Amino acid sequence: MWGVGPVLLDPFISLFWIFLTSLLVFVGARLLVPTKNNLQTVTFESSLQIVCFSMGSAIFTVIPWMGGLIYWVWCPILMIIGSKEIYKVSGRRAVLIALFPDLIFFGILLFGILFFAMEIIKFITSFL
Repeated sequence: MWGVGPVLLDPFISLFWIFLTSLLVFVGARLLVPTKNNLQTVTFESSLQIVCFSMGSAIFTVIPWMGGLIYWVWCPILMIIGSKEIYKVSGRRAVLIALFPDLIFFGILLFGILFFAMEIIKFITSFL
């Protein structure tokens, strides 16, 4: 039905998302980790370690029906724990670092929705 295309492309797509998420976690860590801890601990390598560690919970997706939910809950928890331990920051900063990619995504999505709504309003008011 689907062919071999998705099987061949999935590793590359997963690798792309891991690097993109690591880049955003790295940016969040550079912004949120205090300067005294920032010099040695905040590297792209440490961000990649945190993301890969948290993505290890994707093994739960083989469980029918509940695997995706377990992964969806457990992945951010592992990312928060990894951020807290590697960057030696408080729990609040670790949450912000771990959720920084999601916050960026939802910010862009909200901006797009608002821009689209403004264009629709402008279009509707042009007839009045």
